[in-house]
Amino acid sequence: MRKENLATPNREYFIDVARVLAFTSVVVGHKFWSDYLSVSESGNPNLSFTSFLKPAFSGGAAGVVLFFLVSGYVITKALVRENLQQFVSSRFFRIYPSFWLALAIFWLLQINGVSSAPSISSKVSSASLFGDFSGTSNQLNNVDWTLRLEILFYTCCAICLFFSKVLRAFSRATSNWQRRLSYLLLLFLLLNLPIFPRNGFTGYISIFSFIFLGGIWIALFDLKKVSKLETLFVVLSSFIAHIYSIGMIRPDLYLFGAFSFYGYFTFIFLFVIRHRLGTSKIVLQLSSMTYLVYLFHNWLLDKFFGWFQWLPLGPDGTIPLISRLTSLIIFLGVMWLIHVVYEKPIIKLGKKISSRNWRSS
Repeated sequence: MRKENLATPNREYFIDVARVLAFTSVVVGHKFWSDYLSVSESGNPNLSFTSFLKPAFSGGAAGVVLFFLVSGYVITKALVRENLQQFVSSRFFRIYPSFWLALAIFWLLQINGVSSAPSISSKVSSASLFGDFSGTSNQLNNVDWTLRLEILFYTCCAICLFFSKVLRAFSRATSNWQRRLSYLLLLFLLLNLPIFPRNGFTGYISIFSFIFLGGIWIALFDLKKVSKLETLFVVLSSFIAHIYSIGMIRPDLYLFGAFSFYGYFTFIFLFVIRHRLGTSKIVLQLSSMTYLVYLFHNWLLDKFFGWFQWLPLGPDGTIPLISRLTSLIIFLGVMWLIHVVYEKPIIKLGKKISSRNWRSS
């Protein structure tokens, strides 16, 4: 039985489930992949299903696809209920303060590490999340490429919100031909733009931008602004364009398996059964920590493995799985503490500021 009091009235619980599954995919793919392989290749018939699920965890790529679908869906819903000041303020306080905290700790730990900290100009460029336009390399052990794409998406949405009449025409049911033509033109444009960026993760913007479109149209369908047939067409065509771009730009990503299919299938399945899901305090709490976990996991978790190692190393010098799982639990506890004392108050501050701006406008 669903307990509505666990979540806020506007909260869509299936999004929380999707976020938890996404960061599970990323953490397993980045930090526990060898353990997953040993289980899936153990020959145990009771664990044969793990081989089928390998693309869902390989490199955490399916989790990234799932995150982008969630963003497309959530941001579309936000555009409907927020004005420009609210939208920009909410996104800024949600993304940048936690990102800057992670960067500060990351660079501080680099001072005594092998790698030297970047220059001041590189730091400013990285902190802006527009570093691709100046050729600045990725930070946080290369996880911030997804945030750079998110910020570009938010910027495009803010521009649309600024030209609100265009946005209303885009979503109004009586302007079906305008919306559909806009989609086809956008799809054509994304397919024919020069590959960007060409440093770091080559072409990730050209490859993954299509995924937001699927999330956007599913949200529009849920808002009863588009038909089921149109939504199906957009989801399928944007998915095909995404797969085509992988083949043209980064065919090596196929080594992760059908990760995009797993990401799309998971999101669509959760959306279809969303009214049947029962809420869980654990899922809601984990969901609130997903951004921090993503920011810190790929570089800080390795240090936790060393700091909280309590079992002898294996014959090959590896840290035993039980010891690393213990470190993971401690890591999640630290992320929860940062969320409570730092991230959550800042997000509330952002909402308060945007609310004041809305009342005064």
